[in-house]
Amino acid sequence: MYIANEFGHSVMKWKIGDPSGTFIAGIPGVAGSNSTTLSGPSGIRLDSYGNLYVSEFGNGRIQMFCPNNSTGTIIAGTGVSGNSANQLSSPARFTFDSQMNLYASDNGNNRIQKFMIL
Repeated sequence: MYIANEFGHSVMKWKIGDPSGTFIAGIPGVAGSNSTTLSGPSGIRLDSYGNLYVSEFGNGRIQMFCPNNSTGTIIAGTGVSGNSANQLSSPARFTFDSQMNLYASDNGNNRIQKFMIL
């Protein structure tokens, strides 16, 4: 099970039955905007390769984390909230279609944004 801890600025992987989980993205309790920190993670997804995708309400971006790597890569948004075509403002939920196009709820701009990832 994966848990986005929005106010703890981290994502945790927790195996059912284990007494504790493992932090796999972000630094618990530390908000930030670099590639190893998160600010308000609100949506998470895994792909078939084990890559973790995280939307950040506070950073206006969606990052991808490869397995066993705590450094993310921005795949949508710029990391600065805004209303330009390449920016997001308070993104939350997102999904991918069969061509790996990303559709993100851009809450701060009251729109759905499409990003071509591949």
